[in-house]
Amino acid sequence: MVKSKSRRNLTISLKLANSLENLKQYSCNEFNRNRIMKKYKVELRFALQLLLLMTASLLAANFI
Repeated sequence: MVKSKSRRNLTISLKLANSLENLKQYSCNEFNRNRIMKKYKVELRFALQLLLLMTASLLAANFI
C-alpha cells in the first residue's frame, strides 16, 4: 500500500516537472517569436514605405 502511494506521488511529481519544463520552453519560444516578429515588423514597414514611394514616383512620372 505504501509502495503504490509513493509510486503514485512520484508519477505525479514527474508529470508536474514535465509540465513545468514544457511551460518554460513554450514561454522561451514565445519570447523569441515576439522578438523576431518585432524585427520583421520594422523591416516590413520600411519595405512598404519604399513601395509606396516608388508607386508615387511612377504615378507622378506618368502625369508629367
